[in-house]
Amino acid sequence: MTATVETLPVNRRRWTWPNWPAELCEDADGFHFDGDELNRNKFDECAHAVDSFDCPGLLSVLVDDGSLDLGRPDMAGVVAAVWASSEYAESALTRARWVELFRANGFDNRPAEPIQLFRGCTPGFQHFDAAGHLVGLDAYGQPADPYNEIVESRDVRCGMSWTTSLRAARNFARAHLGGEVFAATVEPEFVLAVLGSDYVVDPAGLAVVAPIGVGIAAVTR
Repeated sequence: MTATVETLPVNRRRWTWPNWPAELCEDADGFHFDGDELNRNKFDECAHAVDSFDCPGLLSVLVDDGSLDLGRPDMAGVVAAVWASSEYAESALTRARWVELFRANGFDNRPAEPIQLFRGCTPGFQHFDAAGHLVGLDAYGQPADPYNEIVESRDVRCGMSWTTSLRAARNFARAHLGGEVFAATVEPEFVLAVLGSDYVVDPAGLAVVAPIGVGIAAVTR
């Protein structure tokens, strides 16, 4: 006698919220778009419906499942718009994921020559789990949650947010305990977006980052 094993689809419970577009829903795995076409107006409507903290996750999931095509002409600049709308954009996704999304979306307004940029931050390392969430550490430098696991450690100096305004970088540094200002000269191909005086930079282009007032070769990575 031969047994037959049949694999049945898993039906997950999905839900929506009163202010959401009819096509947008979520389940335990994240957001889903069940409409026929996701154009820029509809994505902007979905992005407005979720809070700014969740917007990067919405973007990433909809790109992954094929609902959102970053190559569409009407999607030009959508990744930069999501980045700008999220207060903690860089920690919402991994740096590698952000670079992937920016590259897929394209950018034509890069500077013609290398540009000097500044960054105000508190030097150190931030640690993240597989979901991209910040991992808190205990007094021994281990995850405070014993069930958490560090999969990525980021040098804060080599972040993605930079500016052409030395004053803005200094103001940011002064607002944080132990803050410092760092400078880097970035090649055009590593500029992912320009948002006024703010620049989004691919960390791969930050081979040399130096504190202001110290020789440019003082801090290398």
